[in-house]
Amino acid sequence: MAPLICPACREPIAEVSAFCPHCGTPRPTVHVLPETSALGSCYRCRQVARARCPDCGRFFCAAHGGMDWAKYPACNHCRGRRRVLLAFLLPLLLALFFAALALLYFLKR
Repeated sequence: MAPLICPACREPIAEVSAFCPHCGTPRPTVHVLPETSALGSCYRCRQVARARCPDCGRFFCAAHGGMDWAKYPACNHCRGRRRVLLAFLLPLLLALFFAALALLYFLKR
């Protein structure tokens, strides 16, 4: 590895020293940028995306999406819509179906 060069006096700095031994300037820090994802960033927090929602196409991270009860990957927005569908619409359709069956049964008598 190449030795670090002091930005002030341009002299070499040892890798273990916190300051330049020649002028006393603090050692330059190296900032590592976060790894970018080929997918993109999360629709809510802009973190690295884990997957894409097959329903709406949004990218989501682990905190804002995942697998629902049927092991279907989706963002939290679409998972919430699916819960509403299963909790309210499906029982309503079942009630209408059984009401129609009961009506047909009583009309045949």
